[in-house]
Amino acid sequence: MKLSPSKIRLIGLIGLVSLISTLFVSAQSLRPALQDLNQTFNLLIAAKKSALTGPDKEKVEVSLRQSTFNDVIDVSLAEIENLKNKLWDLADTDKYLETLAELEKFYKDLRSQINQELALEDLIKLAREFKIWREAVYQPKVDEIAGFILAIYNQRIIVLAASRLERIKADLEKVEEAIPASKWSRLTKLLERAEESLEAAKKLDVKEPAFVIEKIKEVYSYFLEMSKLVKK
Repeated sequence: MKLSPSKIRLIGLIGLVSLISTLFVSAQSLRPALQDLNQTFNLLIAAKKSALTGPDKEKVEVSLRQSTFNDVIDVSLAEIENLKNKLWDLADTDKYLETLAELEKFYKDLRSQINQELALEDLIKLAREFKIWREAVYQPKVDEIAGFILAIYNQRIIVLAASRLERIKADLEKVEEAIPASKWSRLTKLLERAEESLEAAKKLDVKEPAFVIEKIKEVYSYFLEMSKLVKK
């Protein structure tokens, strides 16, 4: 079956999901998973010593806690790097980049401290101070930056989805006569659902911005269904 230029363009417009999927992954990965972080902190700051035995048991325990501490720093530095990479593509981000540079320096200085020869009590004290700092200083700053980036990404994906929706509607009108009534009915229902999800995304952007991505995913899932239907 030979497709008209409008239908070919329509398939292309609806089917370009991989590009926006990359944006979804990028936005969703603003905060790398810090799995079991609280449990890790509890291990670091626990005053109770482990069941290790032997003449070097304290030295071994210090080494184990230093290793765990370094893991926490590694994940935190990865989080900072991730945020920096997102900010490079945005405007008016100098203050945020400066903040991240300061946080990055803190972590690197902290690594130098914890990797020195320390008594177990000193390492535990350092871990407790770090936990307080992370909750009081680091987390609020990172949350603010992540919120800024999320707001920009939300605006971009909403505008992109709305633009694609309008172009799909325009091309559907051009091929309406060539599409069987039963298929046309299904296409228009999918289009209506896409419009409803897009409107829901716009409302969420004001009230619950973290959930916008899920609604935009719905929009593109309807686009994909429409693409498959047009190709049949």
